[in-house]
Amino acid sequence: MRERVQLWSPLRRRGTACGKWGFGDHLLRRLQPEVLLLVRHLVMPGHLEDSREILKFLAEEVSTRTFVNVMAQHRPCCRSSDFPEIAGRPTHEEFTRALDFGDRAGLTRIYY
Repeated sequence: MRERVQLWSPLRRRGTACGKWGFGDHLLRRLQPEVLLLVRHLVMPGHLEDSREILKFLAEEVSTRTFVNVMAQHRPCCRSSDFPEIAGRPTHEEFTRALDFGDRAGLTRIYY
């Protein structure tokens, strides 16, 4: 993720032509909405600490303006019963706490 953000950073910062592509201001303004990062985070049952670390990483290392879609759609199937750590669904409390972790980390674009 850091590499992707760094790749687009020069495009966002320049006010005139952008390197060899020759993007002018008008084209750059039209391009910027396309250069957004959306992270989809699946809350896993019993792994709330992982959610906290991931959301903290996004806020501190990428951007507090990163779009984050927090999901609780983990559905155990097939042989998941063989793995107790993922055999259930995340609880409502785990999901709401993950959203709260994102808020406390400073993320401003959290969706569910």
